[in-house]
This record gives sequence, structure tokens and C-alpha cells, in this order.
Amino acid sequence: MSTVATAVLITAATGLIGWLAFGAGPRAGELLALAGGLVLGTVCFAALGLAVSSVITSAESAGPVAYASFLPIAIISGVFDPTFSGLPAWLSRLVAAFPIKALAEVLQNAYAIRPFPAWDLVNLGLWTAAGASLAVWRFRWHN
Repeated sequence: MSTVATAVLITAATGLIGWLAFGAGPRAGELLALAGGLVLGTVCFAALGLAVSSVITSAESAGPVAYASFLPIAIISGVFDPTFSGLPAWLSRLVAAFPIKALAEVLQNAYAIRPFPAWDLVNLGLWTAAGASLAVWRFRWHN
């Protein structure tokens, strides 16, 4: 339960800082969608984390594998710099298939007027199912 409380507090603090420092607040009608996107994103990345951890063979390699699988995709997806658009079209389409871009689109939809992010929600759902399936398939109790 402490992990959930920590996630809620970090989310609230980030939202409060965004509102106080930049005047950025979610649209009132999108608060439920924002909460749903946060929950789906959290579940998705938790499932993917479990899936990745099921194939890691040692504790020493966990950090490097996690960062090597997440950071390059996050950087080229425009999460850190939304104005980054220097990708070839094929790479942009490939990056859009990963869940980090979908989560960013879902969450940004609560702040900007955009079309409903149906594909992004489906994308997160598919990655959640894939991550959970791999984790369940690979999970083994060790004696």
C-alpha cells in the first residue's frame, strides 16, 4: 500500500508544481480520464517491469537492463522534449508503438484539446496484457 500512496503523492506534487509554476492544470472534464490514464500506465509499466525482471538472471544486471530498455525509447519518443521531431517517419511510427509514447499522449490529452486517445489506450492495454502474460509464463518460485 505504501507504493500506491507514494505514487499518489508524487502525482499530486507534480500536478501542484505544474499548476503553481506554469499555470498548467488539467481540464475539469478530463480529470477522470487523467486518473484512468495514470492507473493504466502504472499497471502497464508494472507488468512490463515484472516481465523484464523475469528474464534477468542477476541482481547486478537489473538496473542496466531496465535503463537500457527504457531510456532510449523515452528519449526518442519526445517525452523529455516534446519539440523533438527529427526522426525519420519509419522510426517515428516504430516509437509510437511503444507504451511510453501512448502514456504521454493519454496524459497530455487531459491538458490540451485533442481527439480522444483511443489508440493510445488500446496500445497501453495491449502492452499490459503482453507484459502480464510474459511475467506469468516466466514466473517460477525459487527454493
